[in-house]
Amino acid sequence: MYTFHQLGRKCPEFLTAEEAAERLKDFRLRLQYFARGVQIYIKQLRQDLQGKTGDILKTEESKLKVCALKVTSNINSLIKDLFHNPPSYKCMVTLSWKPAVKAAAHSTDPANTAGQKRFTPVTYDGSSNGASNAKKMNREPRQLYAPPSGKFSEKAGTFTGSTRGGSSGRPFRGRGFRRGSRGRF
Repeated sequence: MYTFHQLGRKCPEFLTAEEAAERLKDFRLRLQYFARGVQIYIKQLRQDLQGKTGDILKTEESKLKVCALKVTSNINSLIKDLFHNPPSYKCMVTLSWKPAVKAAAHSTDPANTAGQKRFTPVTYDGSSNGASNAKKMNREPRQLYAPPSGKFSEKAGTFTGSTRGGSSGRPFRGRGFRRGSRGRF
C-alpha cells in the first residue's frame, strides 16, 4: 500500500487520466472493501488494548497488538488519502520497520534550524540582561477597555432610530420623506 502511494505521488496520472476512469472506479471499489476490513481490525485492536497499562502491555502479545495498531492506522490514513477526488498523496506515515526519528537527535546548529523558534532558557540571576529588565520596569500598565461614553451612548437603550422606510413616526403623506414642505415657507 505504501509503495503504491509513493508511486502515485511520482505519477499521479495513473489514476486521474481520462482513460483511467474505469481503473479508478475499480480501484476505489477494491479499496473500499479493504478499508472496511482495516477499520474492523483497528476497532478490535483498540478494544483488546483498552484499559491495559504497565506490565500487561510489556507482554509479547500486547507488543504485537500495539505494532499492528500502528500499521493498520498507517494503512487507514493512506486509504483516506487515496479516497480524495482526485486522489491526493499528501499523507506522511512512519514505517513500522524504520525507527522513529526523534526531534532532539538533530543538531542545534542555527543553519539546520531555519524556520524553527529559538529556545532561550530562563535564568533568575540579576546579572543577565540588565538593560532589558530596565525596559520592562519603565513600561506603563496595560490600558483596560473602556466602553464608549457621551452623547451617542447615554441613551443607547432608549434609541428609536428610523426604520428602513424612512418614516420618523409620522403618517405617510404620499410625496415621500419631507418632500412636501420644501420652498413653501
